[in-house]
Formats: sequence, C-alpha cells, structure tokens
Amino acid sequence: AQYKYPETTLNTIITIDDDRRINALKHQREVIDNCLDGVGHDTEVIVNELYFKKHQQYTIDGLITNHLINVSHTKAFKLRNDFIMECAKGLGLYEIAY
Repeated sequence: AQYKYPETTLNTIITIDDDRRINALKHQREVIDNCLDGVGHDTEVIVNELYFKKHQQYTIDGLITNHLINVSHTKAFKLRNDFIMECAKGLGLYEIAY
C-alpha cells in the first residue's frame, strides 16, 4: 500500500493525458481544414470521396468516368498527392516519396 496513489492524483494524470490527446487531435483537424481551404473543387471532391466518406463509392478513376471531377487521370493523382504532401508538412511528418 506504500506505492498507492491518491484517487485525485490518478484522475489528474488521466485528465492531463486525455488533454494532450485531445489537443493533438484538434491540431490535426486544424491542419487538415487549412489544407482543404486552399484547394480547388476537384481536389476537395477527391479527398472527400477517398478519405472522409464512411463508405467510399468511387475510386479516382470512377470520379473521372462519372464526371464528378473535370481533370485527367494524371492531374487527379497529382491533386491528391499534393494535398497529402501539404497535410504531411503541416503535421510535421516526413516527406512521402511517390
């Protein structure tokens, strides 16, 4: 029983730990929101379809084929990759080679 922590100390530790996680998630959301603010319609459609929908309906090729985006196959992948790179920079992640 000598190493037992009081209940309030444990609650404080848990609260501080949760706070750090919440702040990290808020920061990540802010970075992604800022990246989305700086892109055009086609990039936004690509990102929403591929990453934010619970059940993805289209691939990039499907978005092009169904005229949901008005860019070439190569340009669509470049838009996606540029968005990912911008988010990675904002989040302080290493550069992704593609």
